[in-house]
Amino acid sequence: MSGLGNQGNQGNQGNQGNQGNQGNQGNQGNQGNQGNQGNQGNQGNQGNQGNQGNQGNQGNQGNQGNQGNQGGAGNQGNQGNQGLSHAGSGTSPYLSSALEMTREGVFGYWSGTKSRPPRPQRSEFDAFAALDLPFRDTIVDAQINALGLTVDTSDENLAVLKLADQPLVTLTRPDLSNLDEQLAHMQAAQDLRFDRMSEIHIQLTDILSFFANTAYLSINATPWTFEVINAALRLAYRLEMQAKLHLDVARPITVSHRVQPIIQTPSHGSLPSGHATESFTLATVFDALTRPEPQSPHVLLGLMDDRTMGVAARIADNRTIAGVHYPMDSYAGALFGMAIGSVIVQAMTGTGLAGPVAFNANESEMAFDKFTLAANLSSDSDGIVKDNTTPQIDKLSDDTILAKMWAMARAEMRL
Repeated sequence: MSGLGNQGNQGNQGNQGNQGNQGNQGNQGNQGNQGNQGNQGNQGNQGNQGNQGNQGNQGNQGNQGNQGNQGGAGNQGNQGNQGLSHAGSGTSPYLSSALEMTREGVFGYWSGTKSRPPRPQRSEFDAFAALDLPFRDTIVDAQINALGLTVDTSDENLAVLKLADQPLVTLTRPDLSNLDEQLAHMQAAQDLRFDRMSEIHIQLTDILSFFANTAYLSINATPWTFEVINAALRLAYRLEMQAKLHLDVARPITVSHRVQPIIQTPSHGSLPSGHATESFTLATVFDALTRPEPQSPHVLLGLMDDRTMGVAARIADNRTIAGVHYPMDSYAGALFGMAIGSVIVQAMTGTGLAGPVAFNANESEMAFDKFTLAANLSSDSDGIVKDNTTPQIDKLSDDTILAKMWAMARAEMRL
């Protein structure tokens, strides 16, 4: 997953005190290097020159953009940096022994009687809110999967995103025997590599920071917003990977050595683009969270140079500039992502779901002259077939966990 959205690691902003990751529990092992003081005769601990690799830990350069990494939920353990190794974090045999000694020394013999009444029974949402993040994620994923989004791979050449039995987006496996147009635009895009280098690298693990420039986000001030958008991203990731596996479109590097990607080409299929799918899912959901009245994604296409859709399009373009995606991949991913996002918005608000679309790159005449996904999505293409019917999904009851999370997130956005 592109790391997109990662709640916990915006908590890393709070770890500024971890200068050089002094708080990294993994580096606690380096305390053992204090023993190397005895190795002062070892020409400055030449053996420890390998620790120069820890220079990378100066802010976890590898974690650039991990302000969104879901894996950053593990950084809740960094509460230990406040001196709380047991209350809210990990433990050790030494701490367990110390706690038991304290119990015996302070409280002595316990007869087994209770000393206070049990806590009152909580509402389902209050009980949910009290859970640690990984457990909340499990509950949320189960409920969001129950919305009914699946990928139908029964046809050898099609990947169909469905809501129950209603098709939303149909992607046709492209014919890779004729890629001249696609590769020509990839070649033209190479001229933008130095201009986009920092974006490309940060977006390997963090796309959420770029959306955070369109509305205020903080892990402490807007925690429910993070939970909603990260749940949407996890759903998008699960669905996109099923389509990628089934269509199994070869990456650009496999058809021309002159592509010369500037980042590692992923091992999974090229279409639909995962970055495009996730970015447009996020754009659709985030726009609905920050707009007084949710809009259909097709209406939002008129805002491609502004707010969320424009950001999503640029993130998708950067993957082609980097040399790991054809332009058609991002087009397919954008349609996939907007459909996924709009189902979530429809379930939360009762509005926003667009009619089904089908994309066949073999029949497309997309205008890549300016090389922007925004221009292509805003124009009609022969490769797109739209259906005027509107799939049906009921708005969730206001007392469900997902609906309450959405309401909390809207409140954080002052709406």
